[in-house]
Amino acid sequence: MIEPKTVLLLGASGMGMAPLALYLHGAGVSVEAYDDRFCEPLRSMMIDAGITVLSEATPTRKPDCVIRSSAIGETDDRVGFFRRQSVPIYRRGEFVSRLLEGKRTVIVVGSHGKTSATGMLVWGLKQIDFPFSYLVGGRFKEDVLPPAEFNRSSWVVLEVDESDGTIDGFAPDYTLALNCEWDHVDQYDDSQAFLKTLGDLFKRTRKAAVFPENSNIDKLVKKLD
Repeated sequence: MIEPKTVLLLGASGMGMAPLALYLHGAGVSVEAYDDRFCEPLRSMMIDAGITVLSEATPTRKPDCVIRSSAIGETDDRVGFFRRQSVPIYRRGEFVSRLLEGKRTVIVVGSHGKTSATGMLVWGLKQIDFPFSYLVGGRFKEDVLPPAEFNRSSWVVLEVDESDGTIDGFAPDYTLALNCEWDHVDQYDDSQAFLKTLGDLFKRTRKAAVFPENSNIDKLVKKLD
């Protein structure tokens, strides 16, 4: 489990990174965020929350770790700079999976529809005052809820991206798998490769997995049984 006190986010304006910045800040972590193309309203949302938004990828103090988006490559000069300073560097998904170790997690996965499904799940749980944290990879209509929120409850609801392979680090309590279609061809050779990734995820899921009946995922699970 990772418990940093200070972090630097590189590529912080993405819809995976910005919610993470808000979540960490809510958890009491000192967050500094950089993106060479910060967009609104995410930039203002972070500033209003108290997150330090940088104009250069130079933190005000040495961070405990650096979290990079998938848009920031392993060979990026900024990554190399912090590596030479012996600062641990994580891809976003890798960091989140380690951060949430010991939490009770509900994750939403699939080729498409993750953000909408996660948003609806978050909205529903909010209506019954269930205590939980969440990370959604998108904004709610009219920003009625922030894209992420930290709560001291042990429960966390989040969508998990499969595009960079970091899905392999998650071992949730519950998995909601929406669909499985061939996407991210640089990561998966064919639809069967992603289906295998989901199968491996189901094996790591501690409580239960939910998926469409009579789908290719359903057929996979029957083979696993």
